[in-house]
Amino acid sequence: AAQNSAFARACLRARAALARRAKLAVFPNAARARDFQIDFPSARTAVVWNCASVREVGSQHGPTDAPFTFYYHGTLVPERLPVTVLHALRELPAARLRIGGYETIGSVDFTAALLGAANELGLADRIDLLGIASTRADLLSQMNGGHAGISLVPSAAADPNLQQMAGASNKPFDYLARGLALLITDRAEWTEIFGAYGSACVPEDATSIARAMHALAHDRERTARIAREGQLRVAHDWNYEAQFAAVEAECDQLLLA
Repeated sequence: AAQNSAFARACLRARAALARRAKLAVFPNAARARDFQIDFPSARTAVVWNCASVREVGSQHGPTDAPFTFYYHGTLVPERLPVTVLHALRELPAARLRIGGYETIGSVDFTAALLGAANELGLADRIDLLGIASTRADLLSQMNGGHAGISLVPSAAADPNLQQMAGASNKPFDYLARGLALLITDRAEWTEIFGAYGSACVPEDATSIARAMHALAHDRERTARIAREGQLRVAHDWNYEAQFAAVEAECDQLLLA
């Protein structure tokens, strides 16, 4: 119903008008660019993943003698941090979960429900709730000492935005930039990009998550190695400066045309 509101129709008209006037439209992944070109076949598009800046690459993978720490930041919603993660964490007796983020209008009280589930599962002393980082620098520093970052979307998401998050989500790039390996959803578009730098799971299945978590926590030497490889990948080409270089070059050509 919201899509048929007067406001939504006005937004769509404005979007169409802007698309017709734009010389170049930039999207965070190829799927979104393809959808746009279905509506606007003559549009020129470019794809720039939602990467960290090369200047933000830093810190090191968590120490090998500390409890293995999984980290999450972003919106606190069940689609991105499902309670199945807690059930999986219970299977790793020494592991911890550090959470930074905020609730949305549609997920009010989700944090309380998550902490309630943690209490019921006997995990209260292994969950660190960090709240909202006041600056980007604070957000990045929260990851220091972590070992693996959680970046999940539902396996069969109905929401097109969740279906097309690979490359659009900043989480995996932030995590890799700060030396964390990844825990991702076992969807083709995610494993094709990030599979070499972590473990994949089915977010709706606590056993699947536990298996992927165990693979990361059990072999710390391998996890530290792939995290470092991911960090180098961000430093070399998965960063805004490198990603936007081609866009800047195309813009220069458009200006000269």
